[in-house]
This record gives sequence, C-alpha cells and structure tokens, in this order.
Amino acid sequence: MVVFLISYPISRKVPYYSSILSATCEYFWKKIFISVRHWVCWMWTGTGGLVWCVLDVHSSLLGTQPKSAMSSVVSKAMTAIDQRQPFSSLSDVQSLMHSLQRLMKIGLYYPDGHSVLTKATGNFQRDLARVARDNSSVHLSLRNDQLFLENIEIPRTSAFTNELVSILSTLGIDELEIDREIEASEITSFLQKMLQYQAQVQSSRFFQQIDFHDLPYSIRITQKEFLTTQAATVSGKSSSDERAQPSLEQFMERLQKKGVAGQQLARCRAVMESLAAKDVADIAPQADIPHVDWQDIEMMLIRITGEEQVGPGTGSTSSADSLNSLASILQALEQHTSVKRSKEAINLLVSMVKNQPAGQEEGLKKISPDRKAGEKAFPVVPLVKLDEFVRLNHPGKIQLSKLFAPDRREELGILLLQLERGLPLDIEARIFQSMRNILTSKLDQSEWEVLVQGMKCILRRVEQTRFASILKIVLPPLRRSQPASSIVLLNQIIDDCSPQDLRKVWPHAVNELIRLGSRRAPADFHYLCYRVSSLPMEAQKSSLPLLQELDSFQENTVAPDVCSNLQPDSYQLFSLLLNTSLQSQLVSRIIQDFTLHPPGETIETVVPFFDKKNPLHVQFLRTYLQQSKPHAPVSVDAARLAGEIIAESLLALPRENRSESFVLKAISIIGELHAEAGKPTLETIIESKRWLLIPEWPVMCRKKAADSLRALRRSKTIRKSVS
Repeated sequence: MVVFLISYPISRKVPYYSSILSATCEYFWKKIFISVRHWVCWMWTGTGGLVWCVLDVHSSLLGTQPKSAMSSVVSKAMTAIDQRQPFSSLSDVQSLMHSLQRLMKIGLYYPDGHSVLTKATGNFQRDLARVARDNSSVHLSLRNDQLFLENIEIPRTSAFTNELVSILSTLGIDELEIDREIEASEITSFLQKMLQYQAQVQSSRFFQQIDFHDLPYSIRITQKEFLTTQAATVSGKSSSDERAQPSLEQFMERLQKKGVAGQQLARCRAVMESLAAKDVADIAPQADIPHVDWQDIEMMLIRITGEEQVGPGTGSTSSADSLNSLASILQALEQHTSVKRSKEAINLLVSMVKNQPAGQEEGLKKISPDRKAGEKAFPVVPLVKLDEFVRLNHPGKIQLSKLFAPDRREELGILLLQLERGLPLDIEARIFQSMRNILTSKLDQSEWEVLVQGMKCILRRVEQTRFASILKIVLPPLRRSQPASSIVLLNQIIDDCSPQDLRKVWPHAVNELIRLGSRRAPADFHYLCYRVSSLPMEAQKSSLPLLQELDSFQENTVAPDVCSNLQPDSYQLFSLLLNTSLQSQLVSRIIQDFTLHPPGETIETVVPFFDKKNPLHVQFLRTYLQQSKPHAPVSVDAARLAGEIIAESLLALPRENRSESFVLKAISIIGELHAEAGKPTLETIIESKRWLLIPEWPVMCRKKAADSLRALRRSKTIRKSVS
C-alpha cells in the first residue's frame, strides 16, 4: 500500500479548500476509482494552510511517477480555484432566484400591503442589494435559452428557472435590468404585468409583440425586434418574388466575388447590420439627394474597410465627382434641418467642399507608386523626436488621476436645481432615476458638499409637500452606506436652519431615526434626536400625521437599537411616539434600554414588573418620559402610577418569586410613592396566611413591609401636622 502526503501552502484562501479537495476527488474518481479502498481527508485552516490527503490504493495503478501525478492534482485544484466564481456571489445569486420565485408565487394570491407579501418583497430587495454590491443595477439576460444573472449561468434544473425562461422567451425579452434601489410597489407591479403580458401573448391567435410602455423607471428591458421585408408586407407577392429581393447574404456573396474576404468582409457585415439599429424616422427625405444604388454602396464599403478595389466593368470615379456628390447631398440635407447651428455647420461644409483648390484635387488623384491602393499615408517621424515629444508633454500621475477621475458634481448640481421646479411626471421620474443612480454609488467629499448645499437651498425655497417628495427619493439610497449617511445628511441640512425649515424636515428625520437606529452612527443619531426634539411640542404634534404616512409606520419597521442608551433630551420625543401605531415595539425597546441603563431608582424598581400590554404601565412610561432630566425627582403623577403598578404586581406575584431581590426593593419603596393601594398591599403582605397558620410571604418581605408601613404612617402624620 502507498500513502501519499500532499502539502501545498495556500496564503489565506480558506474558502477555497473545498475546491482543492473536490478537484483531488475528481482526479482519483476518474483515474483510479475501481481500486480505491480507503480515502481520508483532513484539513487544517491555519495561517499557512495545509491540505493532507491520505489515500490507500494499489501502488501498481499509480505507476512510477507519483510526484507528477500529485502535482497535476494540485495544479488542477488551483486551476479550479482561479476559474471558479466567488462562493459568496454564487450563494447570493441562488438566494436571489429563490426570493424571486417566492415573490412571484406569493404575488398571485396576496394583495398589496399584506404582511406576507411585504416580507417576501423585503427579502428580494435584500438579496438584490447583495448581488448588486457596488453596482447600481442587476442584469438578468437570456442567451440561447440559457439564463444568466450577472454573467453567472443559472442551471435549468428547477421548474422555476424553466418557467422564467419561458416567460422571457414568450415576451421576447433578451435582457432585464433592475435597479438595486427599486421600490417594493414597483417590484410587485412589474411581476404582475409580466404574468398578464404572458397570458395575453399565449391567448392570442396571431403573432403579437408586446409594447412595454408602462414599466417602472427602475426596470429596463432589451426586447427583440421582429422585422419583415417590404416584399412580405405587399399582398400578391409570391415566394419567388420574395426570394428575388436582395438580401444581406446575397450582398455579402457579391462582395466576396469582388475579392473582399476575411476581416474586411466581417467589417462590411458589421456596418450593414448596424444600419438596422438606426431610427427610420430620423432619416431625411431623399428626393433631392443623388441616386445611390447597390454598386455605389459596394464601392463605398470597399473604400471604408481599407482597400479601393474596382470590379470588372466598373470605372473608378474621380475625387472631384465624389466631392460634388457630397456637396449636393449636404445641400439636400440642409432643407430638412430646422436647427440654426446645424444649418450653419452644413453651409460651412458645403463651402469648404465646393471651394476646394484645384491643386488639392489633383493631389487627391495621385497615388504614391510605392504604396498600395487604399493604404493610408502617414508622415515618417524619427523615433528620437517621438520620445522627446512624449517626455516633454507627458502629464504626471496627479494630473492623470484628476483627468480620469469621475466628476459628477455638475450633473448632481443640475439635477438638484431641476428638482426645485414643478416638472411633468415623466421628466421628474427620469430626474429621480438619475439621482438614484448617483446616490447608490460612493460620493467623494466634493460631491457630498454639492448634495448638502443643494438640499439646503431646496429646503429654504420650496414648500413642505415638494420637499417631502424630494427627500423620499434622496434618503433611501443613502441608508445602506457606511456610516448611516441619511442621518448625517439630515444633520447637515438642518444645521442652523430656522424653526419653519426644521418643521419641514421633522417627519423625515424621525422616520430615519426609527428605521436605522443608533448602532452604525451613535453620535450622529443622538445629535439628530436632540435637534428634532428642540422643535416645540405643539409643532411636533401637528407633524405627527405626516410622520405616520412614511415607510417606517407603513411597513411597521423599528430598528432594534432605536432606544439604545436613550438620552434625556429625547425623552419627550419618544413620549410623543408612544401615541402612534408603533407603541408596542417602542415600549419593548425602551424597557430593554431602561433595564440595562436605569435612569433612576423608581424606573429600576418598576421595570421588573412592567407589562407592555397593560395600559396602566404604558401610561406610566409615557408620563415618566415627559420629563427631560435624568436622576431628577419623579413627578407626582409618575410616582403615583409607579406605586399602583408595584402594588398590583406584588399581589399577583407567584409564590416562588417572592424571595427575589427586586421584590424586597419594591416593598421598601412602595411607601414613598403615595399610591392609594400602597397601604392595603403592605398590610396584606404582613398579615396574609395560608391555612390560617402559615404566612404567605417570606420573613424578609414581611419585615420590609412592616418598615415601609411605619414610614408611610409617619409621613402621613407629618403631612397632617403641616397642614
């Protein structure tokens, strides 16, 4: 038996160990599968990285060159690593396809706004962003009945993949481009239209090409165009007449007969095929343009592609005749041009062509005897002069980096200026799409400054409704950037703004706080809380209906860390938010934060008994948050409600929990809270017995209750004497 030890150092390529092992297994599976008796693989994922493969095989099958066999295995494994797509990308693509499948199925049965459909749409948006990474969109294409997502082939092993290929083929869609920041409503609308269009095509008895005119601006498609010749559209034409019409293939055959071949013929074909992409409506009427036939086109293409060849029976036209023809064509085009500058340019070209000196025309006719026909003449420059020119004029690295660096400041500034005005819906949609494309990519400092200053100007000049529609476009793409740039942008926008402008921003700022939380940018989060809390309470209450129309409330989304390390400056803001539909989630997060960081003894005592479903407990929390000073004496109303909560909870406490430390603390403080149920609760703790003999409460609880009851009676006596 032979034991081989494969050792191959790998520099931090831990995710690809499986590729090495799979390639090794494939090699031995194909070559020596029949005689393999035992195979053990062990991996150690250290810094150097070693892969050990112990194989128990017949030595006779491996021959006399085990080292070369092993090296080929390792070489094959490393080749598999280089050719394989990153595992994370493949898994993200599979996850996106699964999300799309689930969304298409759910969209058939659930209406818009349903929680199940909302969750499925959110999963699709999350997977779409993972696949897009730093790109602004994701491409789904169909090539030869094979589905590709971001140039990764999707195997047609599942029923959904075959169904999606069938839909795209039926509708004649070659490529589908989806923006990474697409809205949930746009996704569901597009999928529903796709299924409707498919049913429309399948139910039609005749050929039908769908016109995708009402697609969302976040989705763009490349559709096949089905063309027909003129002979096919004229009634009464026979098949022989159709075959008699000149075709592209016949034209290529004629060029081959004239000696055009190889790369030159391929370029001719590319030129002719590109003509089909031009819009026929843009071609000017050619009534006054000289007649051009197929032979003239042949000569033109031969000249363009590098060689000037003349077929048998045709003479070479002079350059002067060609220039005269060009001048007449330009004059014919002039009458179809309405733009003043275009006319001036055409007139200039005509004058230059017609007034060309005779000596130059003669020079055009002459061809250098030592140069082939069609070959271009270039001046011969010594290599030394070229090197000197490059050395003197070559820009440095800094200049090159500035020259080729993408600069979108001008485009961003123009888009922001356009947003100030009320424009038609289709134009606004294109502007919003361009804004989204810019904001989904990383902005440099100069571009960020343009965005901030532009938003400040818009805030001062437009009304609240218009500004709200602009923020709905600007803020969502910035949420996924690091740190939370939407919060940073809002902080810079409202810096030193007037109370009227702050009132415009308030609903959207609070919406971003609730949706994003404080984990990614704690300092910016708490500063924005402070700024929005500085708005007068009456103005905050009047803006509450606008806040409830935004996505955090519509989607019932609250960040898990929205109340982490809650600052007293924002107590009143969250007290107001407890009157909204997000009350239950906010109460849970506030109590969680108060449990970890209790702001006072009263809260520390009440929190263990807190029940978010109890209206009395929520009322106490709302009353307590109306104060904005930490560790300050609790207001009379809050203290009374705290005493009622403690008294009610102590009597309902199970017997096995009555020895906990928080119970003793609650009993000792209940006498200081002036609750109406405080005295009866303390007396019950002291006197209640089971079976008339056994006390219900432990000894320590009864002692604490007696002390608290004496303190309560003493305070009442003092109050009576003072009164």
